Amino acid sequence: MTIAGRLAREAPSLARQFARVIENQIPVYQQWRELGHGDELASVVEEVLREFAHLVSTDEPAQGLRVLQLAGERARQGLPANAILGAWRVSGHELWRWLTEEYAEEFSPGGVAVDLWSRYLEFADHYVEQITDTFFAASQEERVHAAMAVRAQVDRLVRGAPPEQTERALRDLGVLHPEVVVMLCRLPDAGPDASVEVVADYSRLLRNLRMATRAEVPWTMVAGALLAVVSAPGGRSDLAIESLPPHSPLRVGISRAMPARSDLSGARDQAERALRAATAAHPVNDFNQMTLLQVAAMQAALQWADLPEWTRLLMTDSRNRIEWEATGRALWEHGGNVGAAATALSVHTNTVYYRLDTIRQTIGADLRNAKTLAELELAVISRDLGVLIVPGNHAD
Repeated sequence: MTIAGRLAREAPSLARQFARVIENQIPVYQQWRELGHGDELASVVEEVLREFAHLVSTDEPAQGLRVLQLAGERARQGLPANAILGAWRVSGHELWRWLTEEYAEEFSPGGVAVDLWSRYLEFADHYVEQITDTFFAASQEERVHAAMAVRAQVDRLVRGAPPEQTERALRDLGVLHPEVVVMLCRLPDAGPDASVEVVADYSRLLRNLRMATRAEVPWTMVAGALLAVVSAPGGRSDLAIESLPPHSPLRVGISRAMPARSDLSGARDQAERALRAATAAHPVNDFNQMTLLQVAAMQAALQWADLPEWTRLLMTDSRNRIEWEATGRALWEHGGNVGAAATALSVHTNTVYYRLDTIRQTIGADLRNAKTLAELELAVISRDLGVLIVPGNHAD
């Protein structure tokens, strides 16, 4: 009997033997068997041995469609690429050992069957190339499908879902912290068709977020903006801000930290409003770091004509504006306490009193009055956020 004929006849027993060695050397195949795939590995090895025997006998290569089909299916189910390549390495070694033990003379140097092994190596190289192409094509297809599934799930969550469902879905998506923020980012020139795969800043941001939070960051695209649900350990949103690439041109809006067990539609609404108010001068708006007055100013859309006259006079006084604004804001932050404001400004208390008197005489405003301070604070915040346009565009 020829070597090819014996190889074809003994293919089932050899395949079982080779499969046991593969499972011992590549543990993932043991796990694969436990998952219910039984003798699939032995079956595939048997088919490959039969195809090689057929090639040797007829000089006509078989198509191997079943093996390629199985490779694609297993790639979609998560079988690692190195596992299938490792199986080829081990089975080739076992086949060589069997051939040299059973046909020692034929496979000795100069033996008549040495050419047979060269043909096997060519056969194996071609087969591995085909399987690898099939495997990676299927893996890429599965990754695309998985990404689309995640995006669809994130879309549903941020449109609003029951708290229990949201918490369970986030856990399934790899978000394990009890608090999250919704983060919306946009490149100023990104159109509605922008994709995270082709926008480098988005890709770097997602990578940085995963590293900073040590958790998955499920994301989707909303009209050209990247929307991500980001873990917020201890309610901290600063991890999200610190993850922005250096000198990034991104505009960013971040919601308040919310329990994972909640309806995220409110968080999405906050992030959208914060993003709309982001400008080149103020590119990041984070609800967690904003006062309620800042949140109001962000959305108020104040017009210059809406301001009291004294406010307009103060904000356009080219000589005293910076000093007067700083005095008013220090008083606001310290509840009108002149001594505390003076300390914050690093000036003498009498200096603050002098400025207050000058402001009162010059523009008729009493910055000791709480209502007056609130109006000035709202106007200054609105300008700094880019919401209020001051004629002349005075710069500090």
